[in-house]
Amino acid sequence: MIYKFFYPLTLLVAGFFFVGNFCTQLTDGFFPYKIPSSLPFHKEWEVSSLKKENQHLFENIFSQSFHYLSKGDQCFVFESQDSQYVLKFPYHSSLLAPFWLRPFPFFAEQYREYQMQKRQKRLHRDAMSYVLAFKELKEETALIALHLNRTQMLQQTVILTDKIGVQHRVALDEVEFILQRKAKLLYPALNDWIAHGQIASAERALSDLVHLLLIRHASEIQDLEQHIETNFGFLGEKAVQIDIGRLRKCQKKANPTVRSVREEIEQCLYTLKQFLNDHHPELAHYLEFKLNSDKK
Repeated sequence: MIYKFFYPLTLLVAGFFFVGNFCTQLTDGFFPYKIPSSLPFHKEWEVSSLKKENQHLFENIFSQSFHYLSKGDQCFVFESQDSQYVLKFPYHSSLLAPFWLRPFPFFAEQYREYQMQKRQKRLHRDAMSYVLAFKELKEETALIALHLNRTQMLQQTVILTDKIGVQHRVALDEVEFILQRKAKLLYPALNDWIAHGQIASAERALSDLVHLLLIRHASEIQDLEQHIETNFGFLGEKAVQIDIGRLRKCQKKANPTVRSVREEIEQCLYTLKQFLNDHHPELAHYLEFKLNSDKK
């Protein structure tokens, strides 16, 4: 008799997890409930990016819809209809304990507390990285605005179209967001210039990339993730750092173990140099020349 109930129950549970996983794969895990902020106000996260004189600019940007672009380690990323901007929303993991711990409230509460502290520490680290980028590398990161605390002044919504084409209306006052100009990724941009015979444009862009890394080093800012193929791009021929979630201030004079400017830039550009050697040797030679001349 027990088997008559066991098998249907097993199928029901398996179906529940299959459907949930299937929906998550279809949407890349994006659901509107994942982005509204419930965090307390943090004064250190405030930057003067949403000034009244910029209100007209924001109204123009957010009057258009944004469609789903990608999911990074920290944010869901949406692209504007005119392809000029990207809007990033930090996502928040659930604080609920796993269902298999809920019959054991004592352990569940401990696990929940552990997860909460871990999440808050990570969010604070990421937020301070965004603030550092805005305050010291705003032009180099194509940043337009940061909204890391809930507000009441925007009084504006934006329409987001998710990966499967469903539209969601989101109140910007209630969410954390990062607004940047949309850059073309580094490798596709270089490939396009080469394909169209625009070698001079590629060289100027590579020169500006080296210049950007020198500025970052001079500002005593380090990036904990050196993924140049996904973290950097170009606005025209201007190099910008797209991913700003792993920046930190490093006091070089007080830390003798910090790498020299040459070591740091060489490490950051290592995979780029391999890519250029394999696909565009003429640019590889130019980059090496630029590195040697700019770092003397």
